[in-house]
Amino acid sequence: MPNEKGGFDTVTMDRGSFSSLSGDQLTITEGTKTATYKTVTLTIPSSATVRRNGEAAKLSDLKSGDTVMVVQSPKATVVSANDAQHPDLPRLKFGMPRMGEHGIPLPKLPALPEEGSSSHSGKGAGEGPETGASS
Repeated sequence: MPNEKGGFDTVTMDRGSFSSLSGDQLTITEGTKTATYKTVTLTIPSSATVRRNGEAAKLSDLKSGDTVMVVQSPKATVVSANDAQHPDLPRLKFGMPRMGEHGIPLPKLPALPEEGSSSHSGKGAGEGPETGASS
């Protein structure tokens, strides 16, 4: 992700099933329902934003069976968890919401002319109004 210094910051994302929590150490199991890819233990800072089922939460609110996504950057850590009744993890915002979400309008595109209509002047590129002597 670009930073204000003209360089790039590393942003990591881990997603999996909640395994355990010990203090600020969150362990999640990554993989599919039938195969484990790896188990990771992440240090979650006290300043992290934590949400469970779309609501503000604490790390201690996470439970076995939750699907967890952790996004970490130098500026922030976001932990989002959902239980089986709320299977879709919300989209995370990285400084700017996706267009069309949270009241941000989609850009207006110009309407295309209908077939057969002539919204075009008929002049080619570089051709402008006639110049020269008038009568």
